Amino acid sequence: MTAIGSAQDRIDGPLKVTGQAKYPGDYQPANLAYGYLITSRIAKGKIESIDTEEANASPGVVAIYTPFNPLKLYSPLGREEGANSGTMIAPLQNENIYHYGQIIGLVVANSFEQARDAASLLRVVYAEKKPVIRWKEAVPFIPSEVDRESGVVTILAEGVPSIEAALAGSEVQIDVTYTEPILHHNPMEPHATTAAWDGDRLTIYDATQWVQGQQRDVAAVLGVDEAKVRVICPFVGGAFGCKGSMWMH
Repeated sequence: MTAIGSAQDRIDGPLKVTGQAKYPGDYQPANLAYGYLITSRIAKGKIESIDTEEANASPGVVAIYTPFNPLKLYSPLGREEGANSGTMIAPLQNENIYHYGQIIGLVVANSFEQARDAASLLRVVYAEKKPVIRWKEAVPFIPSEVDRESGVVTILAEGVPSIEAALAGSEVQIDVTYTEPILHHNPMEPHATTAAWDGDRLTIYDATQWVQGQQRDVAAVLGVDEAKVRVICPFVGGAFGCKGSMWMH
């Protein structure tokens, strides 16, 4: 039991402040290869072609995966394409672009630098379409209480004709302006995944707050037995909501 307000020892404190805590990106199994992600430069459309010839000839390159040369992956939710957002569709399984920054390729090499340099040699040709960027374009039918420009939803109590009328009839009104500096909550640990295969058993060191869910989703995407997937995450270097589920990478 933890008593609110009482001092508590942080048993992981000495490891973290001395730099001894190992995060998922710190694990270096033997014979490690490095993957560098290729992401979309457009927000909507389709990939017409990806020229990998020069990149394949680059030093240290092990493999290059694209929608035209994919590994077979499956949707983590078992739904048909288009039923979810792009992040819930297994990457590289088709040429469709759902959003800017979508993963469209993976270069694997003997070092991170070799993978990065080879990735810069890929030539991608897109068939670009106009993306939907406005609320009123995205939702064909919008209820009257939704502002079509801002997307703000207003729900009024029965018998109250407007916000102004509700305020006018209030016993107390508070009108205060608050200001604060611009802050960005950025985790100290970036997303990182290290995968090690031992026969048909997979161990993944991953930055995640939900190891059981990660185990389930990784097994589903790869189409393997969940019991043969192990997820290890000793520490999470901050999350702010970005490490609660499995991401495309």
